[in-house]
Amino acid sequence: MRFRQISPRRLNETTAEEYRAEHARLTAEYERYRTAFQTERTRENLQGFHRMSNAIQALQDAWTAQKAAEEPAKAPQQANPDDYRGQHTAPGKDGGAPMFDLTLNGIYPEDFYGGRMRDYVHEDSEYAAASSCLSARNRPNMPVTIYRSVPKDVPRKINVGDWVTTSKRYAVEHGRAHLKNDFNVVSKTVCARDIFTEGDSLNEWGYDPQPRVIRQR
Repeated sequence: MRFRQISPRRLNETTAEEYRAEHARLTAEYERYRTAFQTERTRENLQGFHRMSNAIQALQDAWTAQKAAEEPAKAPQQANPDDYRGQHTAPGKDGGAPMFDLTLNGIYPEDFYGGRMRDYVHEDSEYAAASSCLSARNRPNMPVTIYRSVPKDVPRKINVGDWVTTSKRYAVEHGRAHLKNDFNVVSKTVCARDIFTEGDSLNEWGYDPQPRVIRQR
């Protein structure tokens, strides 16, 4: 599936209406890949799913940076985190799989834990995240550090519903690629029960904090 994106130069002249149209188009393609991946978990569908997720995030980040440049006097506390998150919602407990059990909601098959983990990792940077997932299996209360790159005019905190990563390096690379090096990396210690994946990349999670799990003896 081929898709086009608004170039960074064009984004400088993009109107809100054009942004919404481009976002809707990319989201539709993202949903097609998502459906295809759920039906047939091939590497091609997985990579397409991941590529479209990155395309949407890049569009949102570029639009946020453009708006920030247009309003240089805007105080950080006035920034709206919802504008940065955009409409491409991060996964949560309804539909996603928590880090401590990637098989919930049918996101990954059981063989992820049965020696076929490599079949579901399509980038070298995901191996560390996959290893952490193995360590977190059936340990919902295991501490996990999450990271997120945010524009400098956005409050330095991680909000419920944010996209996050367990890799600081990945957060930095995201900021360099999509926020023109004008960003901060924020971090937070949470638990494996608090972050969810939708199966496109083990570097990308949704933050949806859950109650502590009390084990029965």
